[in-house]
Amino acid sequence: MSHAYKRDLAKSKRSESASIDQFVAALRRILVEMKTDKKGAPGKYVNYINFIVVGNNPVKRDVMSYLLDAGAVVVENDVYVVKRDTFKDMRLSMHALASLDIKSVLPAYRQYLIWRGDEETLTRLNNALYNRKE
Repeated sequence: MSHAYKRDLAKSKRSESASIDQFVAALRRILVEMKTDKKGAPGKYVNYINFIVVGNNPVKRDVMSYLLDAGAVVVENDVYVVKRDTFKDMRLSMHALASLDIKSVLPAYRQYLIWRGDEETLTRLNNALYNRKE
């Protein structure tokens, strides 16, 4: 992987976190493109994902950076490879993403907010989930 691209991802970190809908949509778009019909882990060429799928979309760039930092996606021989064990640890599944099951994606979204250091959105999310008033 081009280390310059990873630096570009870090430089382009959004000032605000993606909403859960944006997070799910970006995650779904990235992972659907990485699906493979071959045996082995899903993957796709780095340049294709970086420049065609993610491109200049700030939400997708942020989510891709999160996936790389979390170890959910790694680079092997110029191919992004999805680490299924990490996805299990994140409690993510392609089924949940395909059906846009927001409730199933909440643990991963919480981890994304922690990764971003967005305590405010995390608190609002937790308050909304537990029906507490701010």
